[in-house]
Amino acid sequence: MTRHLRYSLFLILALVSVICAQTAQHPLRVDDIFRFKDVRDPQVSPDGQWVAYVVSTVDMKEDKSSSHVWLIKIDGTNDRQITFGAEGHDVAGCWSGC
Repeated sequence: MTRHLRYSLFLILALVSVICAQTAQHPLRVDDIFRFKDVRDPQVSPDGQWVAYVVSTVDMKEDKSSSHVWLIKIDGTNDRQITFGAEGHDVAGCWSGC
């Protein structure tokens, strides 16, 4: 595992931990599980400046899941969603040449 990939994984896990720590504490309920966001498949750009990753969510009312590709600078700034398809079934990001 490359140094950039380890750093990226650490950064994503740290962001998730901060978000979770800011929520009110209560016993875990089934509804809570559907609010979780699955973050996966981090891909470091060839220049080492960006990380593309996939975020999946579940809409319990619509009984649907969706996933989109997000992009973040390696320093943790400029986080943004870059795919917006209505179906929302992006499973992986890939830099040109992979």
